Amino acid sequence: MQFTVRNNYKFKLSSGQVLLAAAFLSLLFRIYGISERPLHTDEAVNSIKLKYLIEDGVYKYDPVEYHGPTLYYFSLIISTISGVEKFEEINEIILRAVPVLISLILFWVLYLVKDSLEKSTIYISTVLIMVSPYFNFYSRYYIHEMPFAVIAFLLIGSLFNQFRSAKISWSVSTGVFAGLLFATKETSLIVFFALFVAIVSLRFHKAINLKLLLVSLTSFFVTAVVFFSSFFSNLQGALHSIIALENYFFKSAMNTEHIQPFYYYTKLLSYNYFKGLIISEVFVLIFAVIGIILVFRKAERSPNILLIKFISIFTIVYWIILSAIPYKTPWNILIGWIGLLIISAHGITYTYNFIRSRNLRIVFTVIVITNIFYFGFQTYLTSYKYSSESDNPYTYSQPTTEIYELTGEIDNILRYDNMLRIAVIAEDNQYWPLPFYLRKAENVAWNSSPNSELFKFDLILAEPKYIEEITNILYNLPQPGKIDLYVPFTEHEISIRPGLKMTSYIKHDVLVKFKNSSNYIYND
Repeated sequence: MQFTVRNNYKFKLSSGQVLLAAAFLSLLFRIYGISERPLHTDEAVNSIKLKYLIEDGVYKYDPVEYHGPTLYYFSLIISTISGVEKFEEINEIILRAVPVLISLILFWVLYLVKDSLEKSTIYISTVLIMVSPYFNFYSRYYIHEMPFAVIAFLLIGSLFNQFRSAKISWSVSTGVFAGLLFATKETSLIVFFALFVAIVSLRFHKAINLKLLLVSLTSFFVTAVVFFSSFFSNLQGALHSIIALENYFFKSAMNTEHIQPFYYYTKLLSYNYFKGLIISEVFVLIFAVIGIILVFRKAERSPNILLIKFISIFTIVYWIILSAIPYKTPWNILIGWIGLLIISAHGITYTYNFIRSRNLRIVFTVIVITNIFYFGFQTYLTSYKYSSESDNPYTYSQPTTEIYELTGEIDNILRYDNMLRIAVIAEDNQYWPLPFYLRKAENVAWNSSPNSELFKFDLILAEPKYIEEITNILYNLPQPGKIDLYVPFTEHEISIRPGLKMTSYIKHDVLVKFKNSSNYIYND
C-alpha cells in the first residue's frame, strides 16, 4: 500500500500579527539609546509638573502656560510601574518611555480600521511609521505632541467606524478619545475643525444619529472634566480649560520668538542639509500628493476609498491651518505627518497596481525599498548619532551634551553632601533644563539675577554676564573675617543650550573636603 502526502499548507501572516511584530520592532528601535540626548527645555518643564503628581499626588491645570493633564497621568502610570516614589528616582528613560509606548498605539489604530484599508496600504503605512526619521525623533520626546497625535488618530478611527456601524460602543469611544484630545492640547480645536470639514465634505453628517451623538458628547464631557478637574479634586480646572483657549491663541498670535514662514513645515520634511547629507522625506510627500489626487478621481464610496478620502481632507485642512499660523515649532505638524504617511502608502499601492510591466514593477519596488532604507539611515543619524546637534533639522533650542559635564560633577559632590547649597542665576529664570538635572539636590535657589545672599551658597551657577556683580557680592558684602574663597568649578563655561552659557564657582574649602573624601574620582 502506498501513501501519498500532499502538503498544501502555506504560511500566512494576518494584519494583526504584522502590526504586532512592527510594534515590537519599533519598541526596540525607539528605546535604544533613549537617554543619550539631554532633556529639551519643554521636556524638563514637563518633568517638574510630573514631580508634584508623583510626590504629592496633586496636579492642577495651569491655563496660562502649560498644556493639558493627560501626559502627566499617563506618565504616572509608567512611573508607578517602574517603582518611582520620589522625583529624584526618575530618569530620561522613564520619562521618554511614555511617548515611545504611546507611539506604538498607532499600529493598533491601523488594526482598528483594517477593514477600511487595503492590506498593502496597511503594510506600507506600518513600514513608513517604523522608519520615518521625523516620526521616530519625536516618538522619543517627552512632550504632549505624540499623545496628542496618536489620540487624534484613535479618534479618526473610532469616528469612521461609528459612521460605518452606528454601534453605541464606537459612539462612546469617539467621545472618550475626543475628551482625551481636548485634555491634551488646546490645539485640539484645530483637529475638531478639520474633522468637521471632512465630515461635511463627505456628507457623513447626514448619517448622524441624534441618540449616538448625545452619547458621544456625554462621554466627551465626562472624560474632559475628569482629567481637567484632576479626577474631581480641582473642579476649577474644567473651567480653566475654556479660559486657556483664549490665552493660547492670543499667545500664538503675539509670540514673535517662534514665528516661521508658511512653508516651514513643508521644507522641514522635504529638504535639510545635515552632515553632508540630505535629510528628506520628500518621497512620502510626492506619493501623498499622488494618493490625494487619485483618491478624489474616484467617485466610489467603498470603505477603502472613503477612509483615505476622510484622512486626506482632514490632513489637508489641518496642514493649511497649521501652516497659516505664524507660531510654529517643528513637532506641531506631527498629526499632519501621520496623515501623509498613510495617504502616501495608498499612493504607493495604487502606483504599483497601475504599473503593468513586470520589469517596471521590479524597478518601482527597488525605488521604494531604497527610500525606506534611506529613511532608516536618516533615523540613525538624527535620533541616535547626532541627536543633540544644533544643526540637526529636528532639534530646536536643544541642550548640548556639555550639560552632562557640569551636572555629572555636581552629582559627584551631592553623593558626598546632598545638602550642598546651590544658587542658579539666569535672566528671566531661563535656566532650563537644569531643574531636572539638579533634582537630587536638596537646597537649590533659582534666581533671575544675583542677590545679596549669594555668599551663603556653596556652589554658584550663573550666566557669565553676572560675574562682576557676583564677585562684588561674594567679596564685599560678608563681614570681615567671614569671606570665603570661591574657585572655578569647571574648567570652562558650559553651554547649556543655544543662547545660554553657565559659569560656575564653588567654595574652596568645600571643594577641598570633597577631593579629600572617598567620593572623589580622579580624572587622569
